[in-house]
Amino acid sequence: MKKLDLLTLLIFALCFTTACDKTPRSEQPNKDTIAVPTRSAEKSFEVRAKVTAISSRDNTITLDHEKMDGFMDAMKMPYRVTDPSLLKQVNVGAEGLFTIQIIEGEGIITAVPVHQK
Repeated sequence: MKKLDLLTLLIFALCFTTACDKTPRSEQPNKDTIAVPTRSAEKSFEVRAKVTAISSRDNTITLDHEKMDGFMDAMKMPYRVTDPSLLKQVNVGAEGLFTIQIIEGEGIITAVPVHQK
């Protein structure tokens, strides 16, 4: 009988904690939505890079970039942009200095070379 009481208590606790999440579904974060950063940058890097892909669907520019001291090694990876208009400022193959700010631990492109269109 004690095992049944413990099981009932565990089920009650699980139901209670689930019911206490008062965040409406419409306000819960959607993993398919790209949020605009609201916090200030923790660090900022100007990094020499080459654009290897642009995705307007994901609001990303894929860069093949040099090492960013204190953040990451040289690599090729996509970065979100703060403003979708930045996607139109560069083409695949463009090279130059890109500004990447670290916001909440994520690298985000905030500026692209102006003369690369």
